[in-house]
Amino acid sequence: MFPSTVCENGTILVSGGLGGLGLTMSRWMVEKRGVKHITLMSRRTIELFEKAENNPQLEDWLQLKEIAVKHDACIDVVQVDVTRCDDVCELVKRLNQTSHPVRGIIHSAVISDDKLLSNLNQETLFRVMQPKVRGGWNLHQASQQIGTSLHFFVMFSSIRNHLIDPGSSGYNAGNEFFEALAHYRREHLQLPALAIALPAVSGAGMFHRQQVILNNLLIAQGIEMLPTVATFDLVEQLFNMQTNFSSPVIFAVDWKRLNSNKASLTNHQLVQFIEQQVTLEDISSSRATDSGSLSTARIEVIIERTRETVMRLLGASSIDRIDIDRSLLSLGLDSLAAVSLYNWLSQEWGAFISLAEIFQGIKISQIASQVHKKLTERQAASGATHTTLLSDMEQMNEGEDDLTVSTTKKATLYTGMEGVLRVSLVKDSKSIIFAISSSNTITDECFQSFANKKSTVYFLHVTMDKLHLETCARETIIQMRRLHPHGPYSLVALDNDSQYVIKEILKQLKYHTKAGVNRLG
Repeated sequence: MFPSTVCENGTILVSGGLGGLGLTMSRWMVEKRGVKHITLMSRRTIELFEKAENNPQLEDWLQLKEIAVKHDACIDVVQVDVTRCDDVCELVKRLNQTSHPVRGIIHSAVISDDKLLSNLNQETLFRVMQPKVRGGWNLHQASQQIGTSLHFFVMFSSIRNHLIDPGSSGYNAGNEFFEALAHYRREHLQLPALAIALPAVSGAGMFHRQQVILNNLLIAQGIEMLPTVATFDLVEQLFNMQTNFSSPVIFAVDWKRLNSNKASLTNHQLVQFIEQQVTLEDISSSRATDSGSLSTARIEVIIERTRETVMRLLGASSIDRIDIDRSLLSLGLDSLAAVSLYNWLSQEWGAFISLAEIFQGIKISQIASQVHKKLTERQAASGATHTTLLSDMEQMNEGEDDLTVSTTKKATLYTGMEGVLRVSLVKDSKSIIFAISSSNTITDECFQSFANKKSTVYFLHVTMDKLHLETCARETIIQMRRLHPHGPYSLVALDNDSQYVIKEILKQLKYHTKAGVNRLG
């Protein structure tokens, strides 16, 4: 979603740019994705915006300015009403005459004025719909008339479209137009378009001022709020993985609670999907019960240790605040804490839970089930039938030395694609970096150093065995070629031991492709 043509050589145009969502996503794009030029559209001048009393977005704007200076990015604010077609066209034309033409459009303009249908009049309906309907069409028309080569055209819809929401007729009608426009652009014009139905986003968006009230209401229904960073990461993932569907929906839920409130949902397909998820959870729960009390005890040990770790990562004052059946994202886990949790799981249990699963809203209870399953499979594979999982867990408490030995023992049993972590994905990247390590963890610093690379980066854990280097290298190459059948590849040694593996990989790779070798300083 953010190649160099967008980040360095282009401009991203954001309508509703001085709203909470526009400002927080702009900050994320500059800080996390290296975007250098953003133009924020607003009906107000920046002077009026900064002087407005009780402005909830002022702090977001000040933070954005600070981040822009730090990352040498340019943020322009222009007074343009997105509902005025001539003004929008003139702005796009002017930007395209610069050395940084428009390469991406994010449409987040919105007006909220909820009324029941009985109290709704034509004036209110049009005023609420205009920023979305007329604004979306104007941005589409402007990019078409001026011949803008867009990499993405993203419109922010809402999950409220899929709920019974009697007071939001005009708002929902505008969101429905977004989905129709996205379909029209993709299917009929073969142009980029994505209309994403967002959940309530904590810390941004039109509901931020009523965050506490809204959060309690949504949790009661089974729908949870998502942090801003997690939401934007998901937006990027949806753009990168989209195929034929132009209107995805993002929401974090408690499936059973939402199922009990499914009468409030208008989308029949969504109701069916909820029922399927609840059935799967019931089956999983039933299997866990049938496995006996000993299995339950093992899982409870994993749950409690994971719960304590999450509490420390979040800085929570009490473990009671960590609900094992709520998604980690809704609990406030950010990207750095997710990496720390990933490392802890691999060190404590020798088990890999992917960052993608953590970002997509996994729960502590689900982590425990996966870890338990991996430990059981590992025990069976190693032939340790006389040693119970419970005693293996208890040995970890006997001291730091025992913990190190236990962790090392688990690491040597690693097989398959389990130790592959994609650190970053750059669409159409011509450079693939494999960061190879004999350790089964990745530090926060190392993760951050690769996160902003203009290449697709994978972290590969290899089992170090100097007596069988050829086999180790061959298995690593198989993993690499599964991920990317054709090179060229760049290999980075993250520690001294992995350099031996890389030398052997190079001997074998020379028959397939060219590979460059780098070493972290």
